[in-house]
Amino acid sequence: MSVSDHCRDEVSGIELEDLSGDMRFFAEAAGMDAVVVLLKCFSGGTVYVPRIKSLTREKRDRAILKLFNGVNHRELATNFGLSIRQVRNIVQTTSQGRKA
Repeated sequence: MSVSDHCRDEVSGIELEDLSGDMRFFAEAAGMDAVVVLLKCFSGGTVYVPRIKSLTREKRDRAILKLFNGVNHRELATNFGLSIRQVRNIVQTTSQGRKA
C-alpha cells in the first residue's frame, strides 16, 4: 500500500467542496490526491514551498561548472543571464566545496 493509498483511507470522505481557501486552491491546482497526502502527512504543521528559481539554481550552477574552461566567464554570464561576478562566485564557491 502506497503512502497515497494509506492517506486516502484516512480522509476518504473529503471532497473538493469541503475545502476552502488555500487548500481548495491547492486541490484545484494539484488534485485531491496531493491534498490527501498533505492532510495526512503535514496536518497542523507548516510546509515551506520554495521558489522554483531556488530549485533550479543548483542545476544551473552544475551546468556552469561543467562548461567552465577557466577563461569563459563572460560567455557563461551571457548564456545564463548572469553577471560575470555571479559566474565567478559560482565557480569559486563550488570549487571550494562550499556549495554542491
